[in-house]
Amino acid sequence: MGNPNIKSEFHALEKNYKLTSQNSSKPFGRSYINYEIYKRSDVSSLGLSNGYVLVVTQKFTIPNQNKYAPGISIRDKYESYPAIIQNTISVEANNNANVRLYSVFPKTINTSVTTNEGMSSSDASSVRNQVSSGSSMTNVNTFGVSASVGFFGELPIGQIGLSYSHSWVHGLENSISSDHQNSHNTSLSSANSMSVKDWSAYSDVDIDEKSVNWFWAQSYPWDVLIYNQSKDGKVVNLPKFIQDRMLVDNIVRPPSELSQFGVEFVNRAVWLIDYPDNKITESEEVKVTHDITNICASHSAVGDGISATIQSSRDAQMSTYETEEIDLSLYALSPLVRHIGKIGFNVDEFTYFPNDQKGNFKIVSSENDLQVTGTGFDAPMTSMFQSDVSYTIYFKLDNKTYNYILDITHWVDTGSCEVDWTVNGKFSGNLTMSAISDKQHKRYERTETIALRDSDYTSSNYHDFLKLGLNRIEVKVRCPQGSAKSKYYLSSIAIR
Repeated sequence: MGNPNIKSEFHALEKNYKLTSQNSSKPFGRSYINYEIYKRSDVSSLGLSNGYVLVVTQKFTIPNQNKYAPGISIRDKYESYPAIIQNTISVEANNNANVRLYSVFPKTINTSVTTNEGMSSSDASSVRNQVSSGSSMTNVNTFGVSASVGFFGELPIGQIGLSYSHSWVHGLENSISSDHQNSHNTSLSSANSMSVKDWSAYSDVDIDEKSVNWFWAQSYPWDVLIYNQSKDGKVVNLPKFIQDRMLVDNIVRPPSELSQFGVEFVNRAVWLIDYPDNKITESEEVKVTHDITNICASHSAVGDGISATIQSSRDAQMSTYETEEIDLSLYALSPLVRHIGKIGFNVDEFTYFPNDQKGNFKIVSSENDLQVTGTGFDAPMTSMFQSDVSYTIYFKLDNKTYNYILDITHWVDTGSCEVDWTVNGKFSGNLTMSAISDKQHKRYERTETIALRDSDYTSSNYHDFLKLGLNRIEVKVRCPQGSAKSKYYLSSIAIR
């Protein structure tokens, strides 16, 4: 059963950018990308491997550079309209991660149509479309594509619905392709919907599954993927029945409506990122690269036929976008709800241990709602202050209502130390901690309590250091100047 409390926006990174041609430095479209990251545990093969799910959804818009002018047209040619679009998404991960492609959408959308010289049109099932003299061809194929959220374990993974209709039959066929269904479904935004008309889509995957390609291409009236051969390397040799579609009574017909007005498509891929034997030595990160190539076509009347051309790949508009390193564990961190977020440094499993007093460490709570990173500690989370001692606490909140308190259980065995803390880079304070010995029970620990939010407006302590989304608390520990060296112990941290 999936967890309906998971909110995808807490796990999302959004980017949008102009598609700028590397050849001319001119923009030719825009891309919108949503990355969602969730933590996963793989217990297959009687083992346990911790990793992440990376969901990449990209929507891109490429208009026709020659804008449509409504009204009577005297055009005898159509130039530089989008005909083939190649979109590639590649993923690279550190820590020698195992990156596996889990799902791709769309895999194939085929809207191929054949038309005979009598101007009748049929699809593969031989349903014929009658065309009256003097009227335009009816819309042959229309696709509606939508995406909604199901669940993959605790993770919301896309459930894809695809509807396909023939306008002359008025029939509707529905097929559902889903990853893991759950009764709790949440609709996605309009950024994850699209319409495809007289275009086709095909995908392919590289051998190591780190990269996936989509090819979007006009299928009607001219299938540019099939009919692209040229004897002179310039003009495409189109069969007569294709030319008959594009030239009717000496009138040059336009390309598909999407080519004429511009395209807007959505691609989605889901990767599973795992770490063999949980060997992680640094913060888990990925970098995603997006390559989009827009290949344009043109056609015009020449005598009683059609002259058509397609750009070569080297002349096409190509744009490349590369993300910064994306911190997987931070984006995968779940928001705190009403329960306590807690980490016991002697109980919870470290992502990676500090190797020495100068080494870094990371640890995430078993509930995946609290993360601590830091430096200056030995493996048992003690420090002799041989280098700077600091740690940072990360957690997410989905409310501005509940009060929260930070508990830090720590101590020094001799002397004293200063503890400076800062919440979200704005609110700060400090405390002095001296060694306290309970000889009877031989215990030294103490728990410092810091109120992070007090919503009682009648109280003199009314304040709010927190915000919606990711919160960050930085803690620095130091020995007062001139004091004897102390040994600092960090036992546990909790947000309650």
